[in-house]
Amino acid sequence: MSGQGLKRRAGRATSGAALPKEPTLANPVQFINQVRAELGKITWPTRREVVTTTIMVLILAALAAVFFSLVDLAIRFGITEGLKLISG
Repeated sequence: MSGQGLKRRAGRATSGAALPKEPTLANPVQFINQVRAELGKITWPTRREVVTTTIMVLILAALAAVFFSLVDLAIRFGITEGLKLISG
């Protein structure tokens, strides 16, 4: 193993990258202010967008239900007719 790119620090080998800082505890007031600032950056959907996407989801769920019901009927019919042929 080559020692290239390794430094000795406090008795252990480390790569050339800086060591991570110790996590610091944030001031609760500062934390709340940062949370509020981040919430202010959110782009909330409009009422129209919510209604439109909800309707689209309901339509697609209904189409999926119809599709899988038809597939189920086809498989059931195939198995029933196949068993009738086998049993004579």
